Amino acid sequence: MNKSTTLLRAALALTVLATAACTDPAKKSAERAKVQAEELSALVTADVDELRRGMPIGAEEIAKALLPGETRADALEPSDVRKALRRIRSVVPDLRSAKSTFMALATIEGVGIRSDLEEDRMAGIKLFETFPAFAAAKGSFTTTIGTFDEAKGAVVDDDFAAMVPVKVGLETKAVLLSGWTFRAFARHLQAQAEQTMADKRKAGTETEKAPVLYVAIADARGTFGSPTTPKVNLDTVQALAPTTLATGTTGTKEIEGRAFGWAVAKAPAMGPEVTVVVLRSDL
Repeated sequence: MNKSTTLLRAALALTVLATAACTDPAKKSAERAKVQAEELSALVTADVDELRRGMPIGAEEIAKALLPGETRADALEPSDVRKALRRIRSVVPDLRSAKSTFMALATIEGVGIRSDLEEDRMAGIKLFETFPAFAAAKGSFTTTIGTFDEAKGAVVDDDFAAMVPVKVGLETKAVLLSGWTFRAFARHLQAQAEQTMADKRKAGTETEKAPVLYVAIADARGTFGSPTTPKVNLDTVQALAPTTLATGTTGTKEIEGRAFGWAVAKAPAMGPEVTVVVLRSDL
């Protein structure tokens, strides 16, 4: 066999391998998951920015409604606080569209007065113990991550929270908090990804069938998905150590007989370690 024949066969072998890679469904899913993960990371930033814009306006409304003159936050009637919190979520555009699963008012020492939830688990709670970064905040929009589940043992969900001061003149008289649970937010991101794909199919820019898709959010304490995400899928994502991976990292994985592509993207708007993970399997 001469040298030319050997080189030709090597080139043909590489061509076959490249073609196989391009047609491997799992690898195609991974490339599509990469695009979606980066789109969802941008959406995270937009969602946090809604709170960044809306909460200071909401705090001004709370101050006017509840804290005139010498009124003290710890003397407020909880039912009045809940009513005021629900009102600002309806009249402040950014808070109306925000993905918050809770909004609460607390004293300047961080003791919860009332949330807007029907079942209030924040009243009387030392919220700065759950979110210690808020205790050192310097009077501007501040975000952090904590959990209300630690007292129960294993962390089953994390909470992203934002805080702004409620001021009357130059005096801070209370603090306004809002945010979301990771599981609820993962459900929101997954729904958004599914809606985007449906819109593309309707417009004719995407003609393939809808894939099996799961979106998870990971941080230092675990990986969290919507309530409908199978545990085996979350365990598979957790085993990837997603918070250690760079944006754009992709791969493939078989989960219970189905081939998935996966991709990660950092979501620094929620926290330096927070990572969005997309698991996708094209049919």
